[in-house]
Amino acid sequence: MTVLPHARSNSLFPEPNQTTSEEAAVFRRKGRPAMSFLKRKRFWVAAGISAAILALLSWKTQIRLGTIAEHLSRANWAILGGTLAISAAIHMFVGADKWWRILRALGADVTYWEVFRVRLGSDPIRFTVPLKVGELVNALHFGKLETLGFSRAAGSVLFDKAVNLFGTVFWLYMGFVAMAKVPMLWGLAAHLLVGLAVLALISSRRLRWAIVAVAGRLHPKLARFGSGVLVAFEEFSPLQKIGFLAYGVLFQLRPPFVCAMMLLAIQPDGAQLPSLRQFLAYGSVVVLMGNIPSMGGIGPREAAVIELFKGYADPATLLTVGLAMSFGMQVLPAILGIPWMFPLLRSATDFKTKRGKENRLDSAEPPDSPQNAATAPGSQSVEQSIAGSE
Repeated sequence: MTVLPHARSNSLFPEPNQTTSEEAAVFRRKGRPAMSFLKRKRFWVAAGISAAILALLSWKTQIRLGTIAEHLSRANWAILGGTLAISAAIHMFVGADKWWRILRALGADVTYWEVFRVRLGSDPIRFTVPLKVGELVNALHFGKLETLGFSRAAGSVLFDKAVNLFGTVFWLYMGFVAMAKVPMLWGLAAHLLVGLAVLALISSRRLRWAIVAVAGRLHPKLARFGSGVLVAFEEFSPLQKIGFLAYGVLFQLRPPFVCAMMLLAIQPDGAQLPSLRQFLAYGSVVVLMGNIPSMGGIGPREAAVIELFKGYADPATLLTVGLAMSFGMQVLPAILGIPWMFPLLRSATDFKTKRGKENRLDSAEPPDSPQNAATAPGSQSVEQSIAGSE
């Protein structure tokens, strides 16, 4: 596979041995990487944000823990348990398959089960640390591959996130267009324009980088995220790009599905349920709200569920639905990933130590080589690049 020089030269991901900011210390603290997470101020800030939002919701709606327990006791546990199992399976197996295909398309010689273990092992880290340290650990693990390198491994992580974002925005658009009940001709015209815009982005490199430049004027994080995504995006053929975007669209059906099934399981008998288009649109909004800095999106997600579906259930029911969604989509995968977390952290620690030694022994590599293309003066730190996706 031919690697586009433009993609390499625009990489904002330095090699791991160049990382000198505080995120590197996460993997160097005397063999106690997991404990260092708990000491990070941002961990406690995220936990505080989630707790504060949940407390505010409970106070505003006069909901107590006993009320939530009562709603759960009346829930249809066949639907609730089945939804949790299906959601976890899609997250673990289908999510790993999507990222595995991205890595394989970049030329990485990795097995599906290795990607599965790495992705699952990073779930507890991504849940507890809102600084995208889980994504950093994933990039460090696969950055040790000679056929990939750290810059492109990090690009694969960001591209995977971008594919998910595309899928969420797609269902958000489709749901709101359907809810607007526009005339068929206008609806077809809107779909045609959106389709042409997507095709233009796929086919025109100049347009893609122009959008990244404009985004950088709005906020530096947008430029870092866009540049990181294009590190991988530029290497794919048009058919591969379309295929990955379609994969993201299908994958992001999970949140609206989970939202609908949770409401069906917890909603009192005989109550009216929202329409399919409302679940598509509102469920996508709930996903976007879950990206607000917090502990796994807990708090903002519940607030969105209560506000968007307030015409279909009482606040106590909707808060229970939101908490069930958070458990199924964030907490459960994090719990299941704990056994794989510690081997993944050791792998990341060993890789950074090895790269640091190699850098001290061999510093005569040409500055324009592929290994050093991402470490040119002016490059951003690894944490800044990956955190740009927040």
